[in-house]
Amino acid sequence: DVKSKINEEIIRSYLLTSLNEFRDDYGLSHGIENELLTEICNDYTKTIKNIFVVKHSKFVDNPYKSSENEKTIYLCEGIDYLHYNLFTKIPDSVDINKVISDYVFDSLASCPAHADPLVREYNIFEVGFGLDFRETGIMVVLQYRDKKGNI
Repeated sequence: DVKSKINEEIIRSYLLTSLNEFRDDYGLSHGIENELLTEICNDYTKTIKNIFVVKHSKFVDNPYKSSENEKTIYLCEGIDYLHYNLFTKIPDSVDINKVISDYVFDSLASCPAHADPLVREYNIFEVGFGLDFRETGIMVVLQYRDKKGNI
């Protein structure tokens, strides 16, 4: 049972590292976590009830929308659902929490539209990580922000 083997806090703690390792593979700069974006993403994951009819947030009430925030160059969102069945063959000798964290980005990268913000070069790269652990899998919402300013 995959669900009994995972630790939500550990997966969350790995996300920034996994993202930056993914970006290292492409020779790209690292991102930093934006706590407010993470809060926004976590809240939005809980509003997605049907994993087969997922709609983007359109950044409703998001203070980082470029129309409301002059320091935002770019704001993008990626949504995915990771079914626990994907991880049934992970041996106990492997850290399943790290595998899941890494897979968040590998899964998004399999779609050109979702891969684009992952391999984009940013001025100041901020990201929010939203996860909702459900009965059959994990709803994932990521928001990426490019911020004006000096690196």
